[in-house]
Amino acid sequence: MKRSLCVLLALALCLGLLSVLPARAGEDAFRVLLIGSRDSEDAADAGRDPEASRLMDILRAMLGDDAEITLGLCLLEGASMAEHAVQAREDGRVYVFETMNSRGGWTSETGVSSARALEWADWDAVILQPNTDEAATGQASPLCVEGYYYSMGESCPFLLDHVQAHAPGAETYLFVPWSRTEDTKPGAGLEEYSRIANFMPRLMALPETEGSKGFAGLVPVGAAVQNARSTYLAALDYTGEEDALPDRQIGLQRDGEQLSLYLGRYIAALTLAETVVPEGRRVKGYALPPIGAAPSLGALPAEYTKLARTAARSAVSLWREKGSLAVSPIPGFETDPVLTARRQLDGAKIPMTACSREPEHLTGALKKTLTDRLFEVREQWPELEVQVRTPELSGEYPLYAAVTVLRFGYAATEFTVSGRVEFTESGHIWSRWLQPTAPTCTEPGLELHYCCICGTEETRPAEPLGHDFGSWSALYEPSCTLPGTAIRYCSRCTATETKPILPRGHEYADAVTEPTCTEPGYTTHTCIRCGDSYRDAYKDPLVGIEVTPEGLILKGLPEGAEAAAAGFDEGGRLVLLRLLRGEEARLSWPEAGKPPVLKIFFVDGEGLPLSAPWTPAGE
Repeated sequence: MKRSLCVLLALALCLGLLSVLPARAGEDAFRVLLIGSRDSEDAADAGRDPEASRLMDILRAMLGDDAEITLGLCLLEGASMAEHAVQAREDGRVYVFETMNSRGGWTSETGVSSARALEWADWDAVILQPNTDEAATGQASPLCVEGYYYSMGESCPFLLDHVQAHAPGAETYLFVPWSRTEDTKPGAGLEEYSRIANFMPRLMALPETEGSKGFAGLVPVGAAVQNARSTYLAALDYTGEEDALPDRQIGLQRDGEQLSLYLGRYIAALTLAETVVPEGRRVKGYALPPIGAAPSLGALPAEYTKLARTAARSAVSLWREKGSLAVSPIPGFETDPVLTARRQLDGAKIPMTACSREPEHLTGALKKTLTDRLFEVREQWPELEVQVRTPELSGEYPLYAAVTVLRFGYAATEFTVSGRVEFTESGHIWSRWLQPTAPTCTEPGLELHYCCICGTEETRPAEPLGHDFGSWSALYEPSCTLPGTAIRYCSRCTATETKPILPRGHEYADAVTEPTCTEPGYTTHTCIRCGDSYRDAYKDPLVGIEVTPEGLILKGLPEGAEAAAAGFDEGGRLVLLRLLRGEEARLSWPEAGKPPVLKIFFVDGEGLPLSAPWTPAGE
């Protein structure tokens, strides 16, 4: 009985454990685990959205939609490699363990050890992340680790053995962090990053211990971030309402520590994916997703995506080909337009022409003069919007100061320049007339021109254009007796004009019906459009028939024709049969005053009928 109970308990424990562990995946699966702190969270794009991860989007693009992808984050806030080593040795259950697969959002569990996270799945890649100070000096703060594994030369071999023991199938990579700086100027943070780039490659030469592999490589996120930081786009910042976007969205960092939610995290995620996904596993011709942005902003300008991809791929390829973490200039983004603008405006002695010494004329002329001098900036960086605002003159107009704004999409940077002017007074120099409000067919518009020196504007009305009607076309066709309607349309608006179309009148075709021996002839006129008809030009029958009390007289019987007269009594018996010929033929009744029921047949000389049989009217 006891043995059976033990077996049942063991089975229950196994089933419970199996319900927690993920299913072992097939060959199309790819699993990545990051052990670190907030830098790892930035690279995995966790925490921004519980249902989203930019790293997951990039891996799905590389590996295909059918791939079973798993991301894992084993996080310990601010931890160094030395502290990770101590926690691994003591099996410290101090980590937050977050996971995501390609079918759902993030899940989180606290109080987890790094050993349990390593055993949670068959990881393909495990990435160890040091903190920035440790990456720059190779040594952790002794206050954090109480003397254990003080240098990365001590902590890294122990952690490599730890990964090998609990995730033997995984390749282990070392994460290269970025330098911390709140400076947004191009090239900021380079001094600290140079120390990181100088030290981190040395760890690739660590001797392999018995049963342990060395690092498979570096994940050069810091190099990619510094590549982007060397460009002018990384210095631009969002300039909207602070309540709507409390974090910096455009630059690389949203504070002095973590990366910005969009450009920075995209670069980190892309660098990680480009490093750990083997070339043979990638979908041929895959298309990476765009950076994306907050729904209220819409997509970032395309230059940001180009910058991010170039920064990440340059860092990865330079490490693979030359084992270097050096900063790579990004073609097209090297020169800071702010420096160019300052060179053109700051401390310059600028000739300025104004229409008068009125303050508004002077301010407008100064703004236009300074803007025109920035032609080099506008030509070299056509995607930038160059603005000069709030210009001021002081003294007897020898000094100026102006705020200059360089805007890219909804990101911008601004700075103040100052210098001297040489003032010349002139009258207004007007531009050509423009039409900010075009006239319509019936409503007037508005025209304006402005002074090319001071910007003063004058307006005047623009006369209505009047309708521009096209040719007439039939809206309703006329008939023979009823009128139709013609219409024409204005080419500029929806106006129309109509007019009547006169009736066509009948168009008759004539048909002549010749008279027969017994029927009159006539002419029939029929309209070929509507079918209306009438008859005229009647002609008498060829044979005249006169009925008298004594008999019947036929007049005008055609030559060669014959008339056969047949009479019947009331009982239908034949009582009369005569053949009549001649110009005037007579027929007497059998009984005077009592004509029989009579029919007369007209035939020609060959016996063929000439017309329908004739009978007296009423019979």
